Amino acid sequence: MSSISIIIPTYNRAHLITRAIDSAFDAIRAGDEIIVVDDGSTDGTNKILMKYLDRIKYVRTKNQGPGAARNYGLNIAKNPWIAFLDSDDEWVPDHLEIHRTILEKNKDILFSFSNFDVCITKHNNVKIINKYLANWCRLKSDWEDVFGSGIWYSKYCSMPEGREDFKIYDAKEIYHKLMLNSYIPAWTSVVKYNNLNAPIYFPEDIRLYEDWEFFGKLTRVGNAVYLDCSTAINHGHDGSRLTDADSLTHFNCRIKILERVWERDKEFLKEHKEEYNGIISGQKINRLKYYIKNGDRAKALIEIRHMEKCSLLYKILAHLPVIFVKYGIIIVRRIFKYNR
Repeated sequence: MSSISIIIPTYNRAHLITRAIDSAFDAIRAGDEIIVVDDGSTDGTNKILMKYLDRIKYVRTKNQGPGAARNYGLNIAKNPWIAFLDSDDEWVPDHLEIHRTILEKNKDILFSFSNFDVCITKHNNVKIINKYLANWCRLKSDWEDVFGSGIWYSKYCSMPEGREDFKIYDAKEIYHKLMLNSYIPAWTSVVKYNNLNAPIYFPEDIRLYEDWEFFGKLTRVGNAVYLDCSTAINHGHDGSRLTDADSLTHFNCRIKILERVWERDKEFLKEHKEEYNGIISGQKINRLKYYIKNGDRAKALIEIRHMEKCSLLYKILAHLPVIFVKYGIIIVRRIFKYNR
């Protein structure tokens, strides 16, 4: 079976990373390698990892963000397949076995990804939420509505010990679906990186949704398969997360990714331009509302100037002092609540 390079980017998670590495050791086979890319940690991560140095590749870089850290790992990986693991999460022991088996049996599949559980620990109380992916991507329907009908894993091969049967889905249409939502958790994926005609990398100029852009580009050139079983555990913790960024950062990153992946795909836009325009316009309206609400009149007016369509209401609000905007929002909300 093909060997896998596991890439674990980390930044100031000395108190968490050993759990991730230990779970990777439980999942690997002979020939696999574990690469830890320390993105400029200042919390003693290097000292914590001393005990692993004879079994992992450990490199330290200056702090440039998760995209740059993963790209460094991609450039030094020796194996043809790549798996990603976040330093605050963990895999279950059969994670790589399940993915490796499916990918070996499907030569035309570029990568696979799976579901995950969430573990929330507060005041020594542990809460597990199983198969959280639907919540994570705000799915309001069944997986059949996203990927079509699935087939049981047991149709392909024998079930790993202790596993209940689960469905797998051909996600060949996911490139289109990803324009609407990021369905792919990087830490549950395995990629046949050697199957690419040219390397694909994570963006390094943004520190949010960089995995969305990476998988958007991957799904443009190859097919994927989704495994509807949990093979990883996402841990809630009190430390900082990239997703804690303010709303404006979220909007800016989404817009940039949509423009760099789907807007540049002229063949795709021939069929889906109207849909794309609706999605990108929605994000730009969200950004405009942020500027208006926070009193950034100059940026609001620039945003309006570059929009093909903008309602008269937003044009008026953009010229008002922020205090009138805030009171106006309060009044509208109260009227709406009263009329309900």
